[in-house]
Amino acid sequence: MLKLKKRIDEFPNYSTYVQEELKELIAEKEGYKEKLANANPKEKEQIEKQLENRLNKVLSSGIMIYTSLNPIIQQKAEHAVSSVLSYTNVEGAAAVIDNQHRNIIALVGGKDFHHTDFNRAYLAYRQPGSSIKPLLDYGPYIDRFHVSLSSLVNANNVCIGNYCPTNYSKKEYGYVTLKKAFANSYNTPAVRIFMQTGIKNSFSYLNKFGFEKVSERDENPSAAIGGFTYGMTPLEMTSAYTSFIDGSYKKPRAIQKVTDLKGHVLYQWKDEPVKIWSPDTVYKVRELMAEVVKNGTGKKAKIARPYVGGKTGTTNNYHDFWFVGLTDQYTAGVWVGRDTPSSIESLEHYGPQLLIWRKIMQ
Repeated sequence: MLKLKKRIDEFPNYSTYVQEELKELIAEKEGYKEKLANANPKEKEQIEKQLENRLNKVLSSGIMIYTSLNPIIQQKAEHAVSSVLSYTNVEGAAAVIDNQHRNIIALVGGKDFHHTDFNRAYLAYRQPGSSIKPLLDYGPYIDRFHVSLSSLVNANNVCIGNYCPTNYSKKEYGYVTLKKAFANSYNTPAVRIFMQTGIKNSFSYLNKFGFEKVSERDENPSAAIGGFTYGMTPLEMTSAYTSFIDGSYKKPRAIQKVTDLKGHVLYQWKDEPVKIWSPDTVYKVRELMAEVVKNGTGKKAKIARPYVGGKTGTTNNYHDFWFVGLTDQYTAGVWVGRDTPSSIESLEHYGPQLLIWRKIMQ
């Protein structure tokens, strides 16, 4: 339970998001969301003001907000981000979701975060790099064509019109298994299978996750390896990966319920899960992600759990490092980069995103 006024400074990484989610919950339950969707820019501004006033009125009326915060994991996550990223000018963010209930149990908005700071966990839209591959390339391809993980895919150079991506190493690898292509994060096989599934078909899966800033103009070949106009937040990416728990997706929430001081429920989410992947696809993608940690680009994230799997992501010019993955208990995502994107290539060998993830999850 989060008494917002009293505890706002104890876990500001989390409570700043709770306040944002409360606003979203009020907007959905009281019709503001619908009004905003149908409003012109001028009307939108007025409705936003009305919603802000309504939020402040609800907060000052005396309420109890019951949340899914796990203080132990929250503290572990905060410490992991701050201790691994002791360099100046490099920031990080993390989100942790409980697999059983799909609740947000911890959020880190940055190093040494204060409640007035920019919360990168849910506000920083960044290019996802190869961390998009399970969601946009391999998941849809396996789901459509029911291929085995030992089937072969071409890892040589490829051109689609004027778009000619290369593998990260700039090398060509000939025909490799899907498992090897995924574990080593080769780019050209990912682009090939994405195009084979079809851009529209692949995006029909991705669109079910409700990424805030993904639009039709992102529907092009470069999306296969993380080339988006704006990108995704760490919380959005982590949320989408929960679909690899059992094939279904329900938007993870921090708030369980909001009551008045007498215990009467005022607001509560009523989200229903949506089916994304078949059981066979889930099994295979989980196997691919486990291979990343066992023998691929995510070896530094290895911990002793019944299941560990995930996917790394590095963006052009080393602006962003990602690792999003899951264990039998939790799904977590970590982003590392600079607020004004610039190269952090010097940190690549260190793998800060993997070390943070491991510290949170072990």
